[in-house]
Amino acid sequence: MQRVFKVRMTFNVEHSPEFRRSVMPMGGLVAHTDFNPTGPRSFSLLYYCSADWQPSSGGELVLGETEESIQIAPGKVIEPIPNRFVGFEITPDSWHGVRPLTRNVHRDSISLYFVATSDNTR
Repeated sequence: MQRVFKVRMTFNVEHSPEFRRSVMPMGGLVAHTDFNPTGPRSFSLLYYCSADWQPSSGGELVLGETEESIQIAPGKVIEPIPNRFVGFEITPDSWHGVRPLTRNVHRDSISLYFVATSDNTR
């Protein structure tokens, strides 16, 4: 994963125990991190699979270093183009959100979460 996504992983990871099909509501998704200090998630991989998505549909994934940066000056804005994979490490600073949809379309994605191993010394 480090090589493919060009991020330094802070944990050794194993396969994901979670597969989730999510349909984005019209209002988008507010800025948040998936980080939980007692939880096992360490890397998120999203696969976009909306056949009818168009650039004018909205629903872009927004990444930033702080909650405020998501609204003001995001680090990256990623369109949910069908058949696109997006991955990022889950840390206390991995802020992300989803912009509201601008038309009534499905914005389907599959989320895969990779988890830290119990032995992080490997």
